Amino acid sequence: MAVVPLGDYLTAHPDRAYLVIEVADSSLRKDRYVKAPLYAISNVEEYWLVSLATKAVEVHRGPSADGWGQITRHDRGATIAMAAFPDVVVQIADFLR
Repeated sequence: MAVVPLGDYLTAHPDRAYLVIEVADSSLRKDRYVKAPLYAISNVEEYWLVSLATKAVEVHRGPSADGWGQITRHDRGATIAMAAFPDVVVQIADFLR
């Protein structure tokens, strides 16, 4: 899932994303070690990696050509606020039961 600026995307994909969310089970390693660096290089503002195996969310922020400036892990009891929209707060237990 991606949260992108408003726009007409009928003929082209967005060129920017506030947030990209990947839900991983068997793809966790690829999402963490292949996709996460690509999102950082592409300047995606924030990347959440939802692990079904550990029932936790890794939040990646501060993208750069060298990777992510900050990576935090949040368990089921936590809440996460989007960096771009801090009033949007997500309770992890609502989607990881």
